[in-house]
Amino acid sequence: MTVNRLRSTPYTIVIGFTIFIASLPACDGAQSSHQVSQTSSHYSAGSGHNILGELKHDGLTRSYLLYIPDSLEKNRHTPLVLVFHGGFGSGERIARRIGMNAVADKEKFIVAYPDGIDRHWNDGRSTTASGADDVSFVLAMIERIKEEYMIDEKRIYATGLSNGGYLTTRLACESSDVIAAFAPVISTMPVPLNVNCKPGRPVPVMMINGKDDPLVPWDGGQLNSGKRMGGKGGEVISVPDTIRFWRMHNNCTDDYAETTLPDKDSDDGTRVKQKKYTECEAGTEVTLLTVVGGGHTWPGAPERPRMKKRTGNTSYDIDASEVIWEFFERHTLIQSSND
Repeated sequence: MTVNRLRSTPYTIVIGFTIFIASLPACDGAQSSHQVSQTSSHYSAGSGHNILGELKHDGLTRSYLLYIPDSLEKNRHTPLVLVFHGGFGSGERIARRIGMNAVADKEKFIVAYPDGIDRHWNDGRSTTASGADDVSFVLAMIERIKEEYMIDEKRIYATGLSNGGYLTTRLACESSDVIAAFAPVISTMPVPLNVNCKPGRPVPVMMINGKDDPLVPWDGGQLNSGKRMGGKGGEVISVPDTIRFWRMHNNCTDDYAETTLPDKDSDDGTRVKQKKYTECEAGTEVTLLTVVGGGHTWPGAPERPRMKKRTGNTSYDIDASEVIWEFFERHTLIQSSND
């Protein structure tokens, strides 16, 4: 069976109105470290509204894009999904490419697409350690969004790809008291995080990785290929070792369910295998979706023919955005013994 693949389409930005919001108390106690300006605009992805936000944090102007579905019900708390772009990307670009807004329309949640400084994240690799304090920024952004919208504090989630996937894993290590579940895509765990990651509670994690990813080696090691393309490089552990780390942290048993998902597109050169550990502490799970034949791509995203030689195959057997939401929907924030 062959399915129609998505193609990139042009978009239009229509500037509407700007709202200036008074400053918040700073995380470090300063009175002016959080200021926001927000601009309403419309993009082609999704039928709702996009809000462009700026947040003053640690002396830097940080930006993000919010997607607000028209389908949200008034006076009801809604989930929040954080999506982190890859290196050299932006919140706007990933919002247009991965189809998460369409899922948000259907399932009624808000999406936040933050921007990294110089289009990169301080994600836990030693090679990014001189960057901005992105963990603190993300937490400050969440607080700002909670002030402006009725967010369900037990249903805040994080996902991202590549550089943004590494940041997602760092947030799982350092912010599991705020974020309920994590879904890094085409990334593993940086070696420094593997040494220092000690979350205070069990952490639901789902990983999506291409078995033939030319930039993030399945077996771990130095990120030399990505560095030759201008990336930050660094050293990571393998995909199996990252899954093993989360299994051990969550006290999962050795039992798992493994299935090969339907081959919805026989022409994409991929098959997807799912390995799920669900016998874990506090109802958590650790799941790995292995894209056999898949490369450094977001499954279900539009094809980029000019990049295929560098990034490999894109799978159309799954829509990663839909699968990630299905995973998120199964989990709410776990209370620690100290809460």
